[in-house]
Amino acid sequence: MPMKFRAHDTFFIRKGWLSKGMRCVSNKPDVFVDKNENPMDVLGIGANMVKALRYWLQVVGLTEEPSKGKRDQHFTALGRMIYEHDTYIEEFGTLYLLQYELASQKEEATAWYFFFNEFSMSEFSKEDFVAALEKFIKMEESDSSVASRSLKLITICEEMWDGLTEAELKDVLAQYTKDICGEEEGNKLSDNGLFYMAAQRRTGTKRKVRSVYYMLPDVGRWKQLPVTEDKDSGAICLQSGEFFPDLPSINTIPTDIFDILDICCRMEDMAYEEIPYESDELFDVLCKAHSGQAVPDLADAALTIMGDWEWLHHESLDFIEPRDLRSICRTRCLTHGTQLWGNNQREMLYSNAMFAPDLICSREDVYKYLRARGVSEKTAADFMTDVRKGKIFSRGYTNEQYKMLDDCDAEYWFIEACEKIQYLFPEAHEVCFSVSMLRLLWLALNGSAATKGTIIKYAAERER
Repeated sequence: MPMKFRAHDTFFIRKGWLSKGMRCVSNKPDVFVDKNENPMDVLGIGANMVKALRYWLQVVGLTEEPSKGKRDQHFTALGRMIYEHDTYIEEFGTLYLLQYELASQKEEATAWYFFFNEFSMSEFSKEDFVAALEKFIKMEESDSSVASRSLKLITICEEMWDGLTEAELKDVLAQYTKDICGEEEGNKLSDNGLFYMAAQRRTGTKRKVRSVYYMLPDVGRWKQLPVTEDKDSGAICLQSGEFFPDLPSINTIPTDIFDILDICCRMEDMAYEEIPYESDELFDVLCKAHSGQAVPDLADAALTIMGDWEWLHHESLDFIEPRDLRSICRTRCLTHGTQLWGNNQREMLYSNAMFAPDLICSREDVYKYLRARGVSEKTAADFMTDVRKGKIFSRGYTNEQYKMLDDCDAEYWFIEACEKIQYLFPEAHEVCFSVSMLRLLWLALNGSAATKGTIIKYAAERER
């Protein structure tokens, strides 16, 4: 049997996963393969997380499934004993048994087996371990190309890449995607500047965090992507606030904000995803801050860390209250763009030539406006690119663009606004930072004394 790597994708065993998996297998042995009931809905996790949980249940010896026929999950003798006597895996003895089972799986969990049974270095770097593992693979298997490629791809996606050109970045993403999705689906990928989504991830030995760019197929399985397709217009819409660490990605932009969040999460014993980011409590604080009212000192500290005071004082919030994630993302994008507000849409708003919902805040707004008026995906994407880069501002509209705007009955305000824009920020990028700001704000208001002290400390450092 060939060795396996990355069978769990990028998902380690998360708190409560094994208990949830055992309960679901006990109630519904075909939970992972039932065609009539989506396992994502039953388990409450994403598609790739479902695959990872299915793998982990078997590799730690809790369940097994037949290699042929209907692949239902059934408890092993160990699994049945643990489910009956320690369902929530609270005893150290249970953990020791699961660890023993995992470290015994030479074929199914090769990296774990190698680390606990073959690897002998007491002090080592990540590179030392990867090099030793590659040697082990070559010694054990004559044809180790697939395993080595998977190992290399894991390393690529975990490393902090400095100096990659945009073309190199796309090549890495494309190759990684083909390895996950297969050649045919990988070849369908497109990158027009729209379908990127940023999210947090810890990387490297120094726990540096960078924005993560996801490369998403322009066609395919919509339920697995952080985008939806409007049935009437065909427009692609971002599902704000949802993160998909199982999608092909690479880290690009350094920031220490997620380091602070990570520290606070560990203090609270909470996963990042468990921290609330949509509540009236948070939105009330933002509205008060914008109107100049006093906010709690801890909220002030959190907003200082995120550098949000300039945004909170922006005039656009007089028209769009920050009372939901969508509004927050839109107005924050507006402040990141160039020539979107003053001497452009601001004046049109005050003269009633356009209204707040019409505001062009991000590059996605341009794309979705045109798609809603029947413009093709490629034409809308090309036009969006010209607007976001300021090309129309520099040279004016081409004859083809004038014709397209006329054919789709584009409104006067839209034509005027796009001609003045010099740069547009991607909403897909902003979602991550807006969610992080709200989560840090929640921790500041509801966290423990230790967490609040940490936030105050970092805020003081930012103000120096």
